[in-house]
Amino acid sequence: MDIQSNEINVNNSDSVVYKILSNCSYLERYLPPDKLQNFRSTENECSFSVAGVGEIELTIVEQTPFSLVEYSLKGAMKMVAKVQFFIRENEPQTCILSANIQADIPFFMATMLKPQLLKVLSTILEVVKQIAENQ
Repeated sequence: MDIQSNEINVNNSDSVVYKILSNCSYLERYLPPDKLQNFRSTENECSFSVAGVGEIELTIVEQTPFSLVEYSLKGAMKMVAKVQFFIRENEPQTCILSANIQADIPFFMATMLKPQLLKVLSTILEVVKQIAENQ
């Protein structure tokens, strides 16, 4: 299953957005706090529990300065996914941010999960935007 977010405009530079996304310590800020438990992180990886989902591990596996941050996600029910954040300079001090999830999810579950995963992506992008625009 491949899920692509919409693109959003961020009123700050691609370097600021990249800095936020390329450090796992920031993740706690843009994950839903009401569902998050036991958050642990280093700069390149983190793990946490999500109520109703289970334990999740994220590891940065690829970075291209100011344009791409890619995470490997391992989760409950042996789910493995790739989460990519794309950053593109738009004008000086603005950029465009989007994200993509690629996951091996059984077809019968994909229909149920796709809207929820798209909502999670959109929420993360909006929170990253808020953090970047308030720096």
